[in-house]
Amino acid sequence: MGRLSAKASAAGAQGERPSETASPRESDLAQAWRERRYREGPDGLRTMDGRRLHVVSPGRPNSDRGPDFLAALLRLEGTGLVQGDVEVHLRASDWEGHGHQADPHYFGVVLHVVLAAEGRRETLLPEGAPIPLLELPPETWTPGEDAAKGVHPHGTPYLERTLLRENRRLLEAAGEERFATKAAALAAEIGVVGPEQALYEALMAALGYSKNTDPFRELAQRLPFSLLQGIAGGVQGSEREVRLAGLLFGTARLLPSLRGVTAKGVHPLGTPSPGTGIPRGTPLGRTVPLDEYGRQVEEAWRVWGELEPLPAGSWRLFRVRPDNHPVRRIAAADALLARSLDRGLVETTLRAVGGRRDEKEAIAPLLEALRVGPEGYWADHGDFGRPRPRATALLGRSRALEVMVNVTLPFLAAYADWSGNPSLKTTALAIYRSSPSLAENGLVLWAASQLLPSRAGSLATGALRQQGLLHLAKTRF
Repeated sequence: MGRLSAKASAAGAQGERPSETASPRESDLAQAWRERRYREGPDGLRTMDGRRLHVVSPGRPNSDRGPDFLAALLRLEGTGLVQGDVEVHLRASDWEGHGHQADPHYFGVVLHVVLAAEGRRETLLPEGAPIPLLELPPETWTPGEDAAKGVHPHGTPYLERTLLRENRRLLEAAGEERFATKAAALAAEIGVVGPEQALYEALMAALGYSKNTDPFRELAQRLPFSLLQGIAGGVQGSEREVRLAGLLFGTARLLPSLRGVTAKGVHPLGTPSPGTGIPRGTPLGRTVPLDEYGRQVEEAWRVWGELEPLPAGSWRLFRVRPDNHPVRRIAAADALLARSLDRGLVETTLRAVGGRRDEKEAIAPLLEALRVGPEGYWADHGDFGRPRPRATALLGRSRALEVMVNVTLPFLAAYADWSGNPSLKTTALAIYRSSPSLAENGLVLWAASQLLPSRAGSLATGALRQQGLLHLAKTRF
């Protein structure tokens, strides 16, 4: 039952180790399971019916009614990844002795861990289905003094390397599963809105990061790519960028005039004027002059803007870094779209991939198609009329790599299916597999620590494995 795990957690917090002289308790076994303090053979753990078992995550201790550990993640020979609960007992017969065979709280148990299997090969759930039985007698536990000397919980360095290798294979499979999921979602979008609009919406959503994904996607839906081509496709250079900027910033409700502007051409970003739709007191910045670029973009919105702007309060700004502010991200979208209107986003992406001898050669042109350096007005401005002390890229290599891995490559796979081009899909997946590591991510590192605490950094390498860690963190842990 769950209370045993609470005891084991308390013992672990006090630095206690299972006794090697006294008879082991259930709490000792629960503690050994939670801390992975057991030795594995060269082939890993073996259940009583002879199947190999790899513990991806032991689960979280349960202090309430029900199994001792919840949401464990296991890889079982012949079955694959299995997620569910784990129950710990001294003897296999304690399952019936504690009445679990008739308790619906134990329907989700996927592994029964015991000190003594008593000759049994499996355990029966309340509805009669068999689950694996794992025997972990005390002699298989890592001795306390060895742990204090720094011996890895899994035993020898050879076993640690084996676990690292197995976990990497697991993560690569999970990374490809995440890729397939994203490609399937984009394929569904292509079926509804067509490939150009589907890619456009996905790229815009990616510019919003996690906090502003939804308003960026809605902005793309209110301003379809075909509309932008119709309004700005017939002009070139700075005129095209200004016209696009008027449409994007206006529809986003991020123009100075839509956040409050005085008759003298000064927009008080700190105190919105009446009628702007923004609650008085909203902290938007400081009062600065409306410069020439700002006037040009305002005029473009006045001439070409016919759409209702996003609702006031659509943008989440709390704890958003200046470089990730929606104004800067829309400026990046402006530059990306301006150079893709003639050919289209899909053709621009296909040209970046085409004609490369191997997948690694395609990474640089794909990133270059997404990067927006420090250029034009926004090189040294954080907002309209607000200069920055130094020039910074609107969309640097790190973010471009994130967009390539999460949007461009899954889109190419989906587009390949839609257009009947299997070689393009093979190329997209090959580029995905060979893509370098993305920027450090707290969720990725946390997931790696759940799999192999002592080698978490060695797991979180390469975009494919990092995506696998994200997939497990969001779907399994």
